[in-house]
Amino acid sequence: MKNIYLGLNCESIDNKLASEFEGVGLIRSEYLCRNIEEYITEESCRKYIYDYVSDICKKFSKKEVWYRFTDLTTNEINTLKGCDHYINEKYHFMGTKGVRRHLLDINTFKLEAKLISKLSKNNDNLGVIIPYISSVEQFIKIKEILYEVGYIGKIGIMVEIPITVFLIDEFISEGAEMFVVGMNDLTTNMLSGTRESIYHDKNNLELLKIIKTLKKKCNQRKKGFMVAGYFNKDNIKTLKKIKDLKIVINYANLPNLNAKYNKLKELNILNDIKKRTKEKRKILREERP
Repeated sequence: MKNIYLGLNCESIDNKLASEFEGVGLIRSEYLCRNIEEYITEESCRKYIYDYVSDICKKFSKKEVWYRFTDLTTNEINTLKGCDHYINEKYHFMGTKGVRRHLLDINTFKLEAKLISKLSKNNDNLGVIIPYISSVEQFIKIKEILYEVGYIGKIGIMVEIPITVFLIDEFISEGAEMFVVGMNDLTTNMLSGTRESIYHDKNNLELLKIIKTLKKKCNQRKKGFMVAGYFNKDNIKTLKKIKDLKIVINYANLPNLNAKYNKLKELNILNDIKKRTKEKRKILREERP
């Protein structure tokens, strides 16, 4: 399917489904952790991630596969076995998540970096994405750690925080090869509206102008560019109007792309994981108010 990439959480897919997409735009590794309720500090969690990513790389063979480093909020990590730091934040969606967490405890991040580095040596189609990044200094530090542990693939970033939009040239100069607009968070941060509110409009005209501008800049510099998020049918229709835009469709949203995907297995696994995590957070709040 031209310009359509798959977004995966922990779903198991077959070769037929893999053949229908241009590649994997994002493996959202935080859902692998949440699915088995373990953090990256646990060896069993790292093995689970290793086996899953290895399988996806093989199924997509010569197509791009982009692994996003864990992008967990503090209240999500707090519920997982192997949580390295219990952190209580009021505004966890804008707190110590993504690259901020990785740089908070570099030893923990190195565990994830090492397993991906090992995978990169056996899968030349594998690249990595740094989540919730807001400065070139963060990129440089993560890049140094990745090279230190032997990573040999491409490195990209999520574009989710407004300041990142203005730093694209600097990121490119430092070696970023892929830019993935996280529509969920960028819309929230740009329009100051929670995902559940009427102010969270992924079809906002000014937001779409920003996407077009970023796409043009990346094309001029010969760098990869995609948009990813939770998309309904209207969102997909609007994004497809942007010529040659690469779109990452989350597995759970595939029926909005085409009705033929209505009977896919594991369409509800993402919601099931979210529900389970929510219940565990409630219990944790009662135990550790």
